[in-house]
Amino acid sequence: MMLKIDLLKTLVIAFALISQHSEAAVKADIIKELRYHKVAEGETLFDIAKYYDVGIEELSYCNLGVDLWFPKKDSLIVVPTQYILPPGPQIGIVINKAELRLYFFPEGSEMGKVYTFPISIGIPGHETPLGTTHIVAKKHNPTWLPPPIHA
Repeated sequence: MMLKIDLLKTLVIAFALISQHSEAAVKADIIKELRYHKVAEGETLFDIAKYYDVGIEELSYCNLGVDLWFPKKDSLIVVPTQYILPPGPQIGIVINKAELRLYFFPEGSEMGKVYTFPISIGIPGHETPLGTTHIVAKKHNPTWLPPPIHA
């Protein structure tokens, strides 16, 4: 288990170092930067994930062996806040299911700017379809009911 943790941390750090020395064309597809967080008294990985706007899964994968609820005070946590933009058109909303991340590329005055947010996939068996979609109608305050769970 310790070998896997050390290997994962090494890969994350190597990626950060490589991306800092990449050519300008490659850097254009990399946003933000890898961060580290020193755990405060009583802080959980959930608190840290919320603070940095990262998903709990991506935070826990980068910190294997760290207890979600009781990380050791003053330990250094790797915060995966550096992202490679998904391939394809960078317009509107792009969801990377494998990464559990939403990218928003605004049009108009904010061209070139990108916002990113962690997402979650709901119930297993109710897969998110792949493809390009378009808004065809809008409704103010729509109602939505989750699909039934099939055991």
